[in-house]
Amino acid sequence: MNRAWRCSVARIALTLALSAGAAGLTAGAFKYSNAPVEDSPGMTKRETAILWPHVSLEEAKKELGRPGVLFIDGRTHQEWKQAHIPGALSLPGLEFDNYYPMMKDSLRKAKALIVYCHGHSCGAADAICQNLADHGLRNMAVFSGGFPEWNKAGLAKEDENGKVVASSAPAAPKNLKSQENR
Repeated sequence: MNRAWRCSVARIALTLALSAGAAGLTAGAFKYSNAPVEDSPGMTKRETAILWPHVSLEEAKKELGRPGVLFIDGRTHQEWKQAHIPGALSLPGLEFDNYYPMMKDSLRKAKALIVYCHGHSCGAADAICQNLADHGLRNMAVFSGGFPEWNKAGLAKEDENGKVVASSAPAAPKNLKSQENR
């Protein structure tokens, strides 16, 4: 290789590395989970879903509250108003073009975006990730289990005003030993 060509390749590599850092990309921030990716007509396709990681409930829980991580709720805005993962922004998949312009600065500033919807068979989160990718964002993952899995686990939720929403998960079993001693 001649020296000029090596310098040119090095400059390109450095430019790409600096661009990725400036864009807030977090390479390797998410591990690919074993969460299933189901084909859903018109929505999730396996070939699309492999473009960004699909994270598990445990991975999503670890990311909640981490600086620079933003959760995106792809369900309808009405559903988001009733209950959503704490701090999640509403970006309904079917109204992406209406909501994105209002949110693009926040989305671009985030180090990582975790997008969720109605769970494994929904596919709206993948469609939103594709739209985000079309707008130049690359720092995203899909929480595969979505809001149904979060809710079933009895994890924190809030409404449109940030007030805690009661869990619909089953109550923890009572201490049987204390009941036997009565």
